[in-house]
Amino acid sequence: MSPRNTSLFTIIYEQSLNPDLVLLITTGFLGAYTTFSSYELDTANLLEAKNLQNDLAYWIGSPLLGLLCFNLGVRLTKYVIRRDVPWNVPTGVMIFPTK
Repeated sequence: MSPRNTSLFTIIYEQSLNPDLVLLITTGFLGAYTTFSSYELDTANLLEAKNLQNDLAYWIGSPLLGLLCFNLGVRLTKYVIRRDVPWNVPTGVMIFPTK
């Protein structure tokens, strides 16, 4: 691999990874990139409007709300797994890896 071809996507494709893993990584990267770009654009637009109170509420509130939702999701997942809540999933589909 030459130094010119060391982008994230080139590295992923040259490693002969499972296509599903490649899709997961690239989708996750692009999703995170576009989400962060939108967040920054919204923050910049609020700053341009000279509405500091709304800008600070958005700038601080968005990550805090995101962390709160993430934490709730993790706790809910642990609760569901621990309680062995039955899933309506067709036979042969694995949601969680077996031990």
